[in-house]
Amino acid sequence: AEYFPGRMLSPGEEGLTYSGNELVWPFREQATPAPRAHMPQKEGMTGAFLMEKLMAAADRAGVAVRANTLCEQLVRDESGRVVGVHAREAGESRFYRARRGVILCAGGFIKNREMVRQYAPELRRARFKAATDGDDGRGIRMGMGAGGAAIRMAMASVTLPFYPPKSLMKGIFVNESGQRFMPEDVYQGRAGELAMRQGGRVWLILDDECFERPMFAGGEIHAGETLEELEEEIGFAKGSLQATVSLYNEYAAKGEDPVFHKAPEYLKPLTVSPFGAIDLSWDKAIYAAFTLGGLATDIESRVLGPDGQAVPGLFAAGRTAASISSPGYSSGTSIGEATLFGRIAGRTAAAG
Repeated sequence: AEYFPGRMLSPGEEGLTYSGNELVWPFREQATPAPRAHMPQKEGMTGAFLMEKLMAAADRAGVAVRANTLCEQLVRDESGRVVGVHAREAGESRFYRARRGVILCAGGFIKNREMVRQYAPELRRARFKAATDGDDGRGIRMGMGAGGAAIRMAMASVTLPFYPPKSLMKGIFVNESGQRFMPEDVYQGRAGELAMRQGGRVWLILDDECFERPMFAGGEIHAGETLEELEEEIGFAKGSLQATVSLYNEYAAKGEDPVFHKAPEYLKPLTVSPFGAIDLSWDKAIYAAFTLGGLATDIESRVLGPDGQAVPGLFAAGRTAASISSPGYSSGTSIGEATLFGRIAGRTAAAG
C-alpha cells in the first residue's frame, strides 16, 4: 500500500496510484483526491494473474463451468420470471434451468457494428476497439428481450494516449476553431471523451521546449517558425490560434490557468520557436474505445425494466450493466463492476 506518484506502472514495489481524474479540475474540488488504484506486483500480464485467482476461487467453490457454450436467449415462465437459458453447446441445443436466477456478465457491445451504429455511432471512428471479440452485446440484448431497460447506450470510454512523455501536457489542446477545451493534465480517457465532443478534430499545440512525439497516439505533425505560420499551415481562422496562445501564455507566466485550472507543474508559456502542432484527430491518431451503456440495474444488481421494476430472476454485472462511470471512466472500473456487482448479484440471487 505504498503510493507511486507517476503516471505509468511502478517499476518498484509501490502498488497504489491515481487511476483517473482525481487530481484534475473540476474533480479535485468535488472530492478530496486520494490514490485508490491498486496494481499487483506481478511480472507480465496482470489481467491474466487476476483471472487465475478468480478461476481458482470458483474451482474451490465447486462451480460447474460449461466451456464452448453459447447462450442465445433467456427462458421465462408464465409469470415473466427468468428461469433459465437456451444455449448451444458444441453446436447442440441445450436448456439450463436457473433455480435462483440468471446473472448476465458478458461484456459490452463495441464489437457489434450494428449496435454501435444504432446506439453510439460516433464510436465507429475509433481505430482501436478495446475489447475481446465476445463484446458483441449478446448479454445486453438477452436482457432487453426479457424486459430489461438499456440505458446510457451512447456512453463510452474513449482513450487518447497522448502521453507519455509527460512533457506533452505542457502544451495546449485546441479544436478546429483554435480554442482550448480542456485542461491538458487530464486522464487519457477524459481526453478522448472531450475530444470526441469536439467532433473529433483536435490538435496539441507545443513549442520547441516541450515538443516530442507521443509514444502511442500517432498523429501528423505541423510546424511553423511563428504561431501565425502554424495557424495558416493548419488552416485555422486568422488570429484564432494566436489569441488562444496569447491568453494562455499571459497567465502561464504567472503559474495560473484561470480558464481550465491546469496543475502548475504543467504550465509553461509557449514562446520558443519553432512551434508545432500534432494532429490528434479521430482519423489521424489512435483512439481506443469500449462501451459503457447497458442494462439498468439497482444496487442489488437486479435488472430493471423501463418502469423501474425489477425483472424477476434476472441480474447483470460488468459491462453488460450500465456503468457507474458513464461518462467519466477511470482505469479499473470495469474490473470493479464485474467483481463487486457480480458478487452482489450472486448473493442476492442465492438469498432468493
